[in-house]
This record gives sequence, structure tokens and C-alpha cells, in this order.
Amino acid sequence: MKVWDITTEENKITYIKTGIGAPVLMDVLLTLGVTKCRKVIFIGSVGSLDEKIGIGDIVIPEFSICGDGASRYIASDTLNNQDCWGESVYPDLNLLDEVKNITKNICEENNIKWHLGRNFSIDTIFAQFAHIDTILKLNCNVIEMETAAAFRAAKIANISIAAIFSVSDNAIINKSLVSGRTEEEIVYRKFVRKNIFPQIILKLFQQSSLNL
Repeated sequence: MKVWDITTEENKITYIKTGIGAPVLMDVLLTLGVTKCRKVIFIGSVGSLDEKIGIGDIVIPEFSICGDGASRYIASDTLNNQDCWGESVYPDLNLLDEVKNITKNICEENNIKWHLGRNFSIDTIFAQFAHIDTILKLNCNVIEMETAAAFRAAKIANISIAAIFSVSDNAIINKSLVSGRTEEEIVYRKFVRKNIFPQIILKLFQQSSLNL
């Protein structure tokens, strides 16, 4: 894990790079619950399960379906006969609306595509492919590894949270992390991450005085 304190003209921001997977992000959010932090924007990569959601596009998840194991440790006070598998977990709805509005405006100004996500959070990159048909039947259009646990942990920690995803791959049209993506798509994704994401985040800070 790495931590940076960033000062802008209007805000002081803490940026935390947690690493991949639900357990590490969950522990960070639970730890933040004993600090002054009360609002978090999670920035991550996501796989598309919809041919209309392209490489480099922005996705704002409206909910995440729990397909991870870490969530089971915080879903209830006991581990006996308690299973949150398949439950939908939601970000803070007020913060979600704010993220959607800002993203919409900035993307329209810059001709960038963005989408609302119905996400499935899973523990594995490679083993997911055997279950894609089942996940599609849940009406999910994206897949990643952290936000179901993150949304649940944030609620426990009394922290408002929303997420912004960058599409890294698309299993439906055979554009994986290692093959199938064009150079144009890779360049587009890098541009969005480097130029559009900062605009969205800074605008959120300006409007809401967020502390990450």
C-alpha cells in the first residue's frame, strides 16, 4: 500500500493505492472509519460484459453484486450460516448522483463515453471466464474485484463512497488484458485515465470538499 497527501488550490487530498482485491481495500476502508475521513471516491479498472461498453470508457457503478469472499467477514456478526453471496450492495446514493452529474458534464465536453454499471465483484481474474454466462444472467454489464466489499465496509465505517471505473478489457468481444485490444483503444484509455479522471475528481473536491 502507498499513500500520498496532495494539496490543490482548494483542498488537501489523501490518495491511497491499496493494491488489487477486496480484502486489502476492505481493510483500508475499515481503518479509515477511525479517522476524520467521511467521503471516498474509489478509482479502479473494470471488465466490460457489454459490447457497447468499450475499452477506455468510464463506468459509474450503481451497485455491485457480491461474488467475493471478503464480504462474508463483515456481512454479519457471526460466520455461522450467514451468506451474503449474490446480494446487491450500493454506494452512497447522494454521492453517486454527484459523481454521475459531474462525469456526464465533463465527458460531454470532451467527447468521452461513459456508462452506468451493474457490477459483479469477483475474487479472480482467470476463473471468472467459466462463470461469465451465469454472471450475465444476473443482468451485470461489468465485472471487477473490489466494490461489493468496499461499499459494505464503507457503510460500517460511516463513510460515504462512490466509484469510478476505467474499462480495461471486454470478455464479450475477446479483448483481454493480454490480447485483442487495438493501439487506438489503449491510447484512448490512457488519455481518459490521465486527463479526464483528474478533472472529475478535482471537480468533486471543489463541490463537496471530499477527503479521501
